[in-house]
Amino acid sequence: MKTRNLFALWVLLGGLCGLSGAGAAGNLLPSGDFEDEEAAKKWGDAHLVAPSGEENHTGGWCLRFVGQTWGNAPDPIEIDPEQSYELRAFIKEPGVRVHSELIPMETYIGLRLLGENQEQISPWAVLSVPHTETTLAKEAAVGDTVLRLAGTPWESVPQPAIAFDIKDDFSDIPNATAVPLTEIRPSEGGFEVHLATPLATAYPAGTKVRQHRWADFPVLIAEPGAEWQEKVMEIGGVSMPGTVELSKFWPGTRYVRVSIAPIAKQGVGYGTPVELLLDDVSFIQTSSSP
Repeated sequence: MKTRNLFALWVLLGGLCGLSGAGAAGNLLPSGDFEDEEAAKKWGDAHLVAPSGEENHTGGWCLRFVGQTWGNAPDPIEIDPEQSYELRAFIKEPGVRVHSELIPMETYIGLRLLGENQEQISPWAVLSVPHTETTLAKEAAVGDTVLRLAGTPWESVPQPAIAFDIKDDFSDIPNATAVPLTEIRPSEGGFEVHLATPLATAYPAGTKVRQHRWADFPVLIAEPGAEWQEKVMEIGGVSMPGTVELSKFWPGTRYVRVSIAPIAKQGVGYGTPVELLLDDVSFIQTSSSP
């Protein structure tokens, strides 16, 4: 199944072979069996996602979603990005529904990727647009929303951004300076870009920049059914700097946070009445460190 672009969903909702439960040996996600009620409550907004004692896969509790929202594990997981992992989750539609209408949905089962500081790496920080390196034609001041650049205007790409102080070897990636753009237009002697938010840092003329674009975080899309189904996403290794592969970690990833959401196939909106039961979520390392 083709992955839907997560940009609108991220902004709008704003992520065991032989083992049957999240409490099994090797699971790096302690809250994934939802047996600790207080930990389960930390997965999301109480009016949209909460622990439930109905139709559990194992144990006494599962997590129930009654609206379109991201459920995020409260516990970040430290990883070795060179190793391989499996994210596993059991999902089903509730037998007894809260809402009378039935809205077709999919389940997004994925990972938010975090740096050494355990903060989420910006989705604009990692994916470069090839051959877009250039320089600022004019100094950029704090608060600026329009910047002048040298060279040929960048072509339009989905959800573009500009990254500053770039390195030719991509050692700047993930580049935390990246700012999303709203417009690119030619101007005398070069071109200008319009920023989605005012610039927070000043840069002198001649600063090296490149065009970036939004990157979807690693995610598996699955459709729940009337019975419990286990869904598995595999991930391991690191994408080459400047590129993104959904089966690999982004450069700079040192922690991950499990992030799961029921998403309506149509009528996307925060709180849209889609319903999902989630249980026995596990994150397991499948390769051994040398």
